[in-house]
Amino acid sequence: MTHFENRPWLSVLIPIYNVAEFLEDCIDSVARQWIEGVEVLVLDDASTDNSEEIILQLTGRYSFLKSYRHELNRGVSAARNSLLKYASGEYIWFLDSDDFILPNALHEIQSQLKSKEPDILMFDYIMVSEDIAALTATESSGHHIATLDVTGKQALLANKARILMGMLRKRRFQTWARISRYELWNSGLTFPEGKYFEDLFCVPELVFSAERFAYCRLALIAYRERSSSIVQSPDVKKVADLLAAACSVLDLWSRSNYPLNRKIQLVHIRFCAITFINGMKMLKKSGLNTEDNRQMLRDFWFKSLDLNIFQLIICFMSNGRFGTLIRFLRHMYGPIRLRVK
Repeated sequence: MTHFENRPWLSVLIPIYNVAEFLEDCIDSVARQWIEGVEVLVLDDASTDNSEEIILQLTGRYSFLKSYRHELNRGVSAARNSLLKYASGEYIWFLDSDDFILPNALHEIQSQLKSKEPDILMFDYIMVSEDIAALTATESSGHHIATLDVTGKQALLANKARILMGMLRKRRFQTWARISRYELWNSGLTFPEGKYFEDLFCVPELVFSAERFAYCRLALIAYRERSSSIVQSPDVKKVADLLAAACSVLDLWSRSNYPLNRKIQLVHIRFCAITFINGMKMLKKSGLNTEDNRQMLRDFWFKSLDLNIFQLIICFMSNGRFGTLIRFLRHMYGPIRLRVK
């Protein structure tokens, strides 16, 4: 692997905002398995809890840890973009400050990067409860989530359209479930500030920029299911951003005239339909699933995909997705009642 002797081989970038309860767990999970050549950068996005105090304690404890701060809260996208400017590693790994990495993750990552030299390394994760302790957690501590749908045991892939197809089928676009070369970010790619679901906006472009991919089927990170997460506290703005991100997945690919076959386009439409269903469930949970909101988001969805209802029905029926179609129409237009005489 080139350049490892002159620069860190990995930059772990951790944006922080009001996560004092989980912050030490996160950093300690990295420290317990730290390897020479790994730098860990944290950025406090103007937290109002005691996260800053904990960061000071941790930077005094660990020499590999460097900290930065925003004077005003600017959001996770801005925090990640700032961290990218400070990073010097050959590879970049974004880690959320309320999650943690599993035992031997760094050793596995180093082995995969050295042997395969991918532009992007993808891996699985586990979902754990909010109160689980990182110190005692293992891969069997939570529900294993596969991030890529690929057949066979092939671990090194070069077909980026196949990668995109596998991600769409699994509906997994989390930035923290992949490690990527710094150069992919240094080409001008940034997270969209002011938008929710920033990973879904950004990761398809990241994949488009890469040529070599590796997939590790091991779970290397633990994702906490928190009651205060974006999905658990929805509003119309969040759902609109979710739909916009899903509908835009193929935009760069289309603008660049990348050859995408009809199958992947259909898989993308189905992905967008399921995302719409999930968005309506989010609104219902918060009591915002009104007809006006549904109509606004419905019109936006069709316009973004340049579809009409008849084209959509033909698309689903021709692919035998009748059940998904019925669920989609029910969430898009409200309950469907069949009158039998």
